[in-house]
This record gives sequence, C-alpha cells and structure tokens, in this order.
Amino acid sequence: MNDLSMLNSLWVVIAATLVFLMQPGFMCLESGLTRSKNSINVAVKNLTDFIVSVLTFWCLGYGMMFGLSHAGVLGTSQFFVSFETNETSATFFFFQAMFCGTATTIFSGAVAERMKFSSYLLIVVLLSTLVYPIFGHWAWSGLESGNPTGWLGKLGFVDFAGSTVVHSIGGWVALATLIIIGPRAHRFSEENAFFGFNGSNLPLSVLGTCLLWIGWIGFNGGSTLIMNESVPKIIVYTVLAGAAGALSNLLIGYILTKVPRVTFLINGSLGGLVAITACCHCVGAPSAVLIGGIGGLICFAVEIALIKLGIDDAVGAVPVHLGCGIWGTIAVAVFGDPELIGTGLGFWSQLLVQLLGIGTAFVMAFVIPLFLIGRINKFFPLRVSKEDEHNGLNFSEHGATTELVDLCRAMDAQAQTKDISIRMPVEPFTEVGMIAARHNQVMESLEAALSHTDAVVSLAKDAIVTFVNGSLEVININPSGRVMFGLSGGALQEPFRLSDFFEPSDFDSIKFPLWQGKTIETVGKKRCGTLFPMQAVITEAGHGDNSFCIGTFRDITELKERERSLKQSELRYRELFENIGVATLMIDSDTTLVMVNREAEELFGYSREAMEQKKMSFMELLPADEKDRLYNFHVKRRANPSQVPSAYDSKVLDRYGNVKPVYLNISRIAGSDHTVATVMDLSELRRAQDGFNKQKAYFQQLFEGTAQAIVALDTRQRVVSLNQGFEKLFGYSEDELKGQTLAEFIVPGEYDDEFFTMEKAIRSGELVKKETMRRTSTGTLIPVSVLSFPVKIKDQLEGFFIYMKILLSVKSSKINFLNKPSMTG
Repeated sequence: MNDLSMLNSLWVVIAATLVFLMQPGFMCLESGLTRSKNSINVAVKNLTDFIVSVLTFWCLGYGMMFGLSHAGVLGTSQFFVSFETNETSATFFFFQAMFCGTATTIFSGAVAERMKFSSYLLIVVLLSTLVYPIFGHWAWSGLESGNPTGWLGKLGFVDFAGSTVVHSIGGWVALATLIIIGPRAHRFSEENAFFGFNGSNLPLSVLGTCLLWIGWIGFNGGSTLIMNESVPKIIVYTVLAGAAGALSNLLIGYILTKVPRVTFLINGSLGGLVAITACCHCVGAPSAVLIGGIGGLICFAVEIALIKLGIDDAVGAVPVHLGCGIWGTIAVAVFGDPELIGTGLGFWSQLLVQLLGIGTAFVMAFVIPLFLIGRINKFFPLRVSKEDEHNGLNFSEHGATTELVDLCRAMDAQAQTKDISIRMPVEPFTEVGMIAARHNQVMESLEAALSHTDAVVSLAKDAIVTFVNGSLEVININPSGRVMFGLSGGALQEPFRLSDFFEPSDFDSIKFPLWQGKTIETVGKKRCGTLFPMQAVITEAGHGDNSFCIGTFRDITELKERERSLKQSELRYRELFENIGVATLMIDSDTTLVMVNREAEELFGYSREAMEQKKMSFMELLPADEKDRLYNFHVKRRANPSQVPSAYDSKVLDRYGNVKPVYLNISRIAGSDHTVATVMDLSELRRAQDGFNKQKAYFQQLFEGTAQAIVALDTRQRVVSLNQGFEKLFGYSEDELKGQTLAEFIVPGEYDDEFFTMEKAIRSGELVKKETMRRTSTGTLIPVSVLSFPVKIKDQLEGFFIYMKILLSVKSSKINFLNKPSMTG
C-alpha cells in the first residue's frame, strides 16, 4: 500500500474521526428509543462493542480483510499490525477500524432490552472477527491500492462506502439474532401491536440522528481516501439522500397512520443515508434524491413486514441498515454512471454482480450466523430471564440503581408482601421523586379507605366471606360470619372451604347460579351441623392471579318466620274478606285489582281469575262519567284525607255493560299502597224506592182528589196535614191547623167525651166508625160520618188518619134546628 500524501492523510484522519462520531450518535439514538430501565445497558454495549471490535480488528480482522489474499477468499498477513514500518498505513487502519466498529454497533440497537451482556460480547466477537472481515475481504480487498483482490471485487462488485459491506452485514447478523432470541415481553400485545414501546428520550434520539448525519460526511466522503474534487459532491449527495429519505418516510407514515411520529423522520433519514452509501460516487443530485426517497419508503415497508412477522427490532436497525443497504447496492447498477463505476460491465452484468454480492452477504451474515447463534443459544442462553427483563438490564446486568430502579424495586416488594403501609423512597427535586411522593399519598388514602372498609365489614350484620375461586379455600370471615356459622373469634384455627357452610346436597345444585352473581335462597350449615335458611350471593373481585371471590350471606330465619306469620294472617284476612257479605275489592296503587271476593264476582260478572290474575284495573269497572270523579276524589283524599268523605253514591259497570247504582266505601290499608273498596249494590233499594214513590204519588192523588175531608194527625192528635175536602167542609186551611190539636177546633164541647173514647179505641189498634156532629169554622154544627184508624210502622204507632163526610140524608130542618139561636130571654 502506497503512503498517502499528508493532505490526503489529514482528510482521511478527519473523516475517520467523523465516523467515530457515529458511535456516540448510535448510543444517543438507541438509548433514546429504548426504555429508561435499559438506557445504561444500551450505552455500555455501544461503548463495549467499539472497544472489542477495534481490538479484534487490530488482532485478526484487519489481516483477514486487507492482508495478502489467498485465492481472493481470505487475507493471510498483517495480523497484530505494527505501524512502525510502511507496510500498513496507520491512517487507513484507523479509517477501516471505525468502519468495523460501525458495522458492529448496528447490531446492538436491534437486540436491545433482552440480551445478556456476555452473550452480546460473543456475537460482537463473531461479527468483528469473522463475518465482517471475511466478507470485507471478498468485496474490498485491494481497496487501498485500487486493485481488487477479493473474488467479489474481481467480478466487478461495487459498494463504495459500505451499503452492504458495513450496513447489510450488520443488519443480517441482527436479523439472525432477533429470530433466535425472540421479541421483548409484551411487545406484540394489543396496545403495542404497531408502534411498540415508547422511547424514553426522543430528543436524545434526534440528537443521535444529527450526530450520525455528521458522521456520514466522513463515512462517505472519506471513502475516496484522498481529498479531490469529488469529495464535496459526495457529501452533498449524501445529505440530499438523507433528507429525501426522511421526507418520504414521514409522508407514507403519516398517510397510513395519521400520526407524524418522530421515528418516521429518524429512520427515514438514516435509510436514505444508508441507501446512498454504495453509489454516492457515481450518481448525480437527482438520482441521489430519488435513491434516498425510495430508501425511506423501503425502510417503512420493511418495518411493517417485521411487525407482521412478529420480529421485534427495538430501534429499526434491520429496516434501516439491511433493507436500505440492499436497495443502495442495487441502485449502483440502476442509477450509477458506468464510467464512474469503472468496472467496464454493462447494466445487466453489473446488476447481476450486485445481486450476487447481496446473496453472498445473506449467506455469510445471516445463514451461517443463524446456525452458529442457534447452537450457542442452545448451550449458552443469550436472553436474560423474564424477571431481569422486567426489572431492566441497567440493574440486572450492570447493578446500576437509579431512583427509578429503587422505586420499582420498592413497588415490587410492596406488591409481593401486599403491605400497603410500605412507603416509597422519595428523591427530592426529581421527577421520579414526585411520582414516589404521589404514590405515597395514594397509599395513605388507600390505607384510610381500607380501614373504613374493614370497619364497615366488621360491623356488617351480614356474613362476608372471602375465598379462593378455584379451591374455595376461605381467606377471611367477618365477625358476623363467625357468629352466623358458629366459629370461634380471632384467626381461623383450621382451614375451611366455602362448601362447609352449605348443606352438602344443596350446594351442588345452586353452585352454577351462585357463580353467575344471582341471589339464591339456600340452606346454611353451622359448624355444629345445625341447618338454617340462608340467602347467598357471590361476586368476583381482583384481576388475574390476584382474583378472589366475596360471598355475602344472610340468616333469614326471622324473615321466614315473618313470612309464615304473614301468610297465616293473609289466610285469615282472606277468610274475613270472603265472608264479609258485601262486594269487596283490594286495589293496588296503580288501580289494578289485587284481591276480590265472591260477592264482587257476582256484582261485576267477572271471574276471580279474570280480575286478579289478569291484573284488571278498577277503572275498567266504572262507567266513563265516574272515572274522572273517582280520580279527582282520590287526589283530594290523598292530599287531605280528613276533609274528603270516604263513602259516596256512585255507579259501576258490569261485564255485560249494565250500569248499576252502588254505595262505594273506600279506605286505605295502613302501611301499604293498597286500598280496600266495599261496593254495596243499590239496585233493589232503588227499585223499592221507585215503587214507594209511585205508591206515594197514587196516595197523594187520592188524598188531594177526593171530596171528603181527610186529616192526618200525629200521636198527640196534632194536625200533620189535611186535604182540600177538609178545607171546603170545615173552612180551615192547612196553615191554620198544622201543629194544632184538632179537637179544639172541630169537636163541640158536648162531644169531648165521645172524641176521647174514640181516640182510646184507635190507639188500641181498632178502626172506629161513627156518626156524630162536628163544628165548622163559622160555628155551624154539621152531621158527619167519621172513620178513624191508626198508622203503624212495624207495630209502632206513628199517627192517625181521620176520614169524614157529611151526612146528606139528615133533614135540613134538623140542621136548622140545631143551629137556630135560643128564643128565650
């Protein structure tokens, strides 16, 4: 290898230094995209793989890659390089060592958060000592002299700055390892199915991306190994491709997910940079933009494919470095200027050589490592335990405790002991400290709430039993439960199962509905064996492994006794109801009929089944003009029961449409919404009243229409009424005599004894008929025929009727004689 000029050497050293800057770029990128509990592990791996790769590259890798070629397959010299001779350029070694470090660190991000540190170092040694140097020899051997000696290089394979040699090689090894170790725990759960876990520090990842862009200036620009006029163009094309990749990935991601995620910009830009790396020396600016843009799309497509396949790449290393590295290698033939490519091959020949290089890299960096890593994993597991993965590799792999780790450990301890009195350590003036303080506040509130709950459970009259769902083993019983089931106080002295508190044959039959949350009446069993009626309901509580059941039980012995007593009272009430002798109905608050008796069936014409079981409304038994009246009556009566009468005349409607007059008496049953209505049928009474009124009309017509004198007297011989015949015969009106003693007005003095004799006979119940003399209002005496008879109601004397008519057969001379004044004196 010829020495480079001092200017060229300076440029290559500067470029190598920029490539070295990619190491902190990868560290920032990967630490920010992973979770904080693994950030230290990711940083340590990035530093360690660089250290290991540089040393192994110096020991063996450089000689295998750039030593004297054996049949174009493997370098055989320049191991443990000494830079005191001119055989090996320190500048060139420094530049290539940075490339080896970059290829190695690509793998670290993909397998982050689940791989043992020791296992990681094994893969780093495999990659930096065997895979990268051997394939690098095939493609780049003789690069320093411009005369390819590796078999791929001789065929015309072109990879200017390492789209395949560096990036695809790292990507293939990462993919093989990912397949072996599998995805992170819960990575493909429902909530993490697409976007995965949120990164711990995305601004740090953006910083890492910017550092990688800066490093790529040296990565591609320094690959010329000299400072000439092509360097600025290579740098510009590199930047353009990175920008195009970022924009295309962002656009497609936003179109499909409606979210402009930061990772679209990060991975898209890196994909564009990887894609242009192989052909940045042989394309123009438009081609660079197109190559980078397609690289961004390919990056997104490969990421989706990995998700669909269930392959968990923590930072998107495989889509960026493998997917875009393959595309960049193909783009050499598609977009490259043949003169600048300098192989002398035509398009198809160049394309086939590029595809051959990609296929060779697949075998060397994927197939062989997949087999070797699988063998290693079988005897030396590469993955950390589930507990270590859960706790984070910062602590489990490096013992690095942070305030977040301390908080998580304290929370785990609290979860295991279930002691809510434990308080979290509070680191003042930190975000984690604020979380711990809030957690402590929540625990204090929870502790207070649980104390209240314990008090309620302890004082509850019902038995409350907590038990394990599957085994039915009793966890705890409150004091009321201990009393109900006849257990001693304090902790349970012996294990109990829930079925111990049930009558055995009954428990099997009710188990299914109980576990459905239904309230069941069953038979409970005390410890002494005594059975008692019990009401039970079971509910499930908790989640997952912490689930348990709560049974609430109530001794319903007294309730059953009250039910029996109530049933007996109901039977007695029903008997009274049936024998009350008048139509009676019990009405609910919604006017439906609850109970009716036999007389009600007869009155309304409906069967008891139709009225009770079919929920007939009382309103159906009323004619239309009575419904509003009854409703208004009840509204007023409910508002002011003392001011509204509870009984009134009404009408009802029977089954056949007949309207019947009734006397309705309604009263509320104290302590219930029921109302009792007694309905007295007035149909017969109304018919009797109508007959009486007719008879009264007939009598009144006879009383007033006859020409004879008729007078009605009370038991004291006072006038009650008289007819017009009396007024004409005696000259007295009813108003003059009403309430007066009749004898004082029409009985002459000499006939008083006769009148009292007649009265006595009438009072004894005799009908008296006599011809006698009576006096008119003018004093004239007239002969009359008197018919007197008593008026009795139920053998009780109520008055007298006197019927009088003038005797027309008496000679007028006699009347005149009796009425002539005396001639004496």
